[in-house]
Amino acid sequence: MPFTLTGLTPNTNYRYQVAPMCNAIQMADWSYEVHYFGTAQIPAAMPYNYDFEDANEWANWQTATNNYVGLYRGTVAQGNSTNSLYLSSDNGQTHSWNMNIRTNAVAYRDIDFGPVPQGYSIDFDAFIGGTIGHNYDGIAMLLVDPAVYVQSVDENLTTPWGTINDIDGFSYTVRRDTVWGHRHTLTVDNVSGVRRLVVYHFNQATGTGNPYIDAWSAIDNISIDVQACVRPSNLNTTAVSAGMAQLEWQGDDSATYIIDYRPSGTTGTDRFDTVIGTSATL
Repeated sequence: MPFTLTGLTPNTNYRYQVAPMCNAIQMADWSYEVHYFGTAQIPAAMPYNYDFEDANEWANWQTATNNYVGLYRGTVAQGNSTNSLYLSSDNGQTHSWNMNIRTNAVAYRDIDFGPVPQGYSIDFDAFIGGTIGHNYDGIAMLLVDPAVYVQSVDENLTTPWGTINDIDGFSYTVRRDTVWGHRHTLTVDNVSGVRRLVVYHFNQATGTGNPYIDAWSAIDNISIDVQACVRPSNLNTTAVSAGMAQLEWQGDDSATYIIDYRPSGTTGTDRFDTVIGTSATL
């Protein structure tokens, strides 16, 4: 029969074991298995904008790591504001981390996107060091299922939500960008309810034998806004003949769309048609 724990603290990771009571005074051995779970955050409401200046909001974020480094909020790596979120191996004192040790870390915040599915733009600034000739170091912004427990991240580019190249959700990756002024955008479609916004740092120990820039791994100025237009999805053809194709897609039936097409595998000039609605005949 399930046993319900009450009085737990939100935004907290827990572990538990069980042991049988042989009689009123004698207890047997504890279970070999230890189970981990995390209580939910109190999610932030939309619109969401965070420049890492508010310490009270930072208290709602959680972090996890596979190694000696973690993601910290502080003044070490400054973007357009005083504080940012950055990687550190000395509890946030400096941005130090070892390019020759696999170090992956996450920081995450739950966001309530409301009951109606909509498209959103998640914008942020980034300043990323790392190797020059390889793509194994960087930061990914993810939007994932908050029900997945976050205990740690694997050293082989595997997060609790899957591998970095096959995340079960939305993701956008920044690799080696050492200019704070660059604005990066993760666009997501048909999002509603509570989703988990994740900053995931990954480094695959590529410093040995590869030139690299020893610079911050940091982000700043996160903002989430509703997309002005719903991005089309589920593109399909309902009929095709020798010289005609009937097209359809999912989107706003009353919107005006531009269709861009040309023969596959060619570098010729694209052709454009403009239609109203979510279907067209070429």
